[in-house]
Amino acid sequence: QVLSMSSLSTNQQETKRVKECQNFISRDKMVHEINEERSYLAGGFLNIGYNEMQLAKRFCLEVSSAFTASVLVSPLVSIIDKAAVQEIVGIVSFGKAVNTACGKMLKSPFSFLSGTPFLTTVAVYFGTYSAANLSEFANDYAKTESKEIRKTTKVASATVANLSLLAWRDALFAKMYTTNKPAGPVPKLTTGCFWIRDGATMLATFYLAPYFADHVTSIFPTISHDTAYLTTALSVPVITQIFTAPLHIFAFDYYVRPMATYNDRYARILLELPKVCLARCGRILPAFGIGAYSNRKLRESWVSKNSS
Repeated sequence: QVLSMSSLSTNQQETKRVKECQNFISRDKMVHEINEERSYLAGGFLNIGYNEMQLAKRFCLEVSSAFTASVLVSPLVSIIDKAAVQEIVGIVSFGKAVNTACGKMLKSPFSFLSGTPFLTTVAVYFGTYSAANLSEFANDYAKTESKEIRKTTKVASATVANLSLLAWRDALFAKMYTTNKPAGPVPKLTTGCFWIRDGATMLATFYLAPYFADHVTSIFPTISHDTAYLTTALSVPVITQIFTAPLHIFAFDYYVRPMATYNDRYARILLELPKVCLARCGRILPAFGIGAYSNRKLRESWVSKNSS
């Protein structure tokens, strides 16, 4: 009887401990759910388990990747873009403008690096790559698992940044390198052409290039996805410039000669098309090929290494 009572007491104690553990687990689960709900209501950006130092470090790595990639591509892009504008408005030939800018970069690097063309170009691509990187950053901490949502937010962020900044910079170039500056601001038609031109380039870069890269690897399994991505990232945006170069010429010509006739405008586009098309293709290679690829590899190296 004594043993029976002792066994009963032991069972009661074990049952009591089990209930206490269950209550503790239930309370812990409730607290976790409340914190998750608070995180969701706050926008899901600050994820549970990450402190402020980790967030700041990740932010700095994302921005550093964007800045490094933008500095790498901006010298060549700024030279080509400035020379193309000077060719269109009739200040100097494209080849001569490129030679002058390259000579300045080599002989007076500080003057070149502190000049408006270089700094504004850095701003354009730093803003573009930063928008793309920080979109990935936000999606990671929001635990966004949908690939479609992640891609959409990344493309939307980068596109808005790129279109806005390039329209601002090219409008500035139009004012800087036009001899007979028209009165008033840059026409909306000119700015609209800039937006369409760059929107087509962004579409080719973020959607068409990966799309064709996937098809290349499916048709040729021996080709790595990294090789296919690099090839399409360089070629697809370049091919797009064949169709957007006329818009580029028209935008600047309309700013310089708003009253020109249709025939005069058409003749001007045909005259400048070979050089401008070549220039646009040449500047896309570093900007959306090498630059985007460098930004991607820097993120993979820096962010992955420091997040592991």
